[in-house]
Amino acid sequence: MANKQTVVHLDQLCKAFAEGNQQREVLTAVNGEFYQGEFAVLLGRSGSGKSTLLNLISGIELPTSGEILVDGRSITAMKERERTLFRRDNIGFVFQFFNLIPTLTVLENVTLPMELAGNGRSATKSALNLLEQVGLADRRDTFPDKLSGGEQQRVAIARALVHDPMLVLADEPTGNLDEETGERVLKLLLDLTRKQNKTLIMATHSPEVVPFADRVFRVHDGQLLTTAEAQRQIHSVPTPFIVPN
Repeated sequence: MANKQTVVHLDQLCKAFAEGNQQREVLTAVNGEFYQGEFAVLLGRSGSGKSTLLNLISGIELPTSGEILVDGRSITAMKERERTLFRRDNIGFVFQFFNLIPTLTVLENVTLPMELAGNGRSATKSALNLLEQVGLADRRDTFPDKLSGGEQQRVAIARALVHDPMLVLADEPTGNLDEETGERVLKLLLDLTRKQNKTLIMATHSPEVVPFADRVFRVHDGQLLTTAEAQRQIHSVPTPFIVPN
């Protein structure tokens, strides 16, 4: 990845939350870079700070200190409205709980990001193209409660990609799916993001995702560790990670 363009740059990132009269530090002086077109996995136990790191990268939350650059722009220096617009235009999200709007059809859920961005004219065409790619074009007029979990997540993937974001953030996207369905959804998400040369950063506690990744990190004790660093520092690591070349 040495010649790849940096999409996300983290510089001395710290995040603490108030708990009563004390501050609980979740992330401590995190540094790192994520590159265009790569699939990076963040492993870690529940509560380790994986989701917090994704929220910081997206600008949903602000760090206690440190800086985040996305495509060379400092989102930590942006005002709230500017961050919201930047996130809307440049970042796609896939969540564990799908987060589809129950009163909207499949097609309406997928077109929503483009509608919000004022691109309603091209929204339907782009949405139908993606629904075709995820195998749900024939369910365009169906409401989410009529879909299986795997189908809902496929709709969520289409929604995340419809506005052509440079960066896709996935937080436990297979966590609510059975193993077989989860693997199919993961391969679909990876195939679509690779096809469009997008950066995909996924937070998960599942080591089964590792063989699909370009790079793997572990979030542990507030640090973002490479797999080699994690193996040196965490004695409880299971079978050594294998990261494809």
